[in-house]
Amino acid sequence: MPLEPKCIEKHRSKTHLECNACSDNQGYTLTNLRQIDDLSEKIVNAAIEFPEWKPYHAKLEYTITLTVHETCTNAIEHGILGLDKQRKKQLLAELEEKYVAYVEAEWKRKGIGIHISVCLNADRILIGVHDEGDGFDFSQEGFAAVKESDLLDFSGRGLAMMEGMGVKLQWNRRGNSVLCSFQRPDLTAKKKILNPASTQ
Repeated sequence: MPLEPKCIEKHRSKTHLECNACSDNQGYTLTNLRQIDDLSEKIVNAAIEFPEWKPYHAKLEYTITLTVHETCTNAIEHGILGLDKQRKKQLLAELEEKYVAYVEAEWKRKGIGIHISVCLNADRILIGVHDEGDGFDFSQEGFAAVKESDLLDFSGRGLAMMEGMGVKLQWNRRGNSVLCSFQRPDLTAKKKILNPASTQ
């Protein structure tokens, strides 16, 4: 099933309208880092209620966990706290194992939640991650393409890994909202066989 315009619009506008194409249409607000793991697990459990997703449980778990962690972390660090890649690297070097506690404390001090919209069915999963921060220019900050030098770095690899797992990403212009779409692997494989020239 292709992405329906109403689903995309719903996620990008941060509203949770009725979506008849999906069995699960929910919104969540995260205010601490522990909730990220809980939400990842909740999305995976909702997906594998569909028999079509069950054969892909392991890949689904890895992909959803990576997607939720990476997009939420980007929302906190870059969108809400306004850290560019250089400042993040500096803080990681200075704070080392205290970096995560620093990020959580600064996030709490800002008092800005992350809003997640989830819409899934037997064919595909949509996860919208939205924050009320200033956003960031992902095309200028190196988020659109990962440099070769970033591949061995502690950070900077997540988005490339997500895309490698078949997750499609669409940002809004402000850079404070991203829509992640993930199609069931067998449907993606069929599409490639039917249209081998396609890069989708």
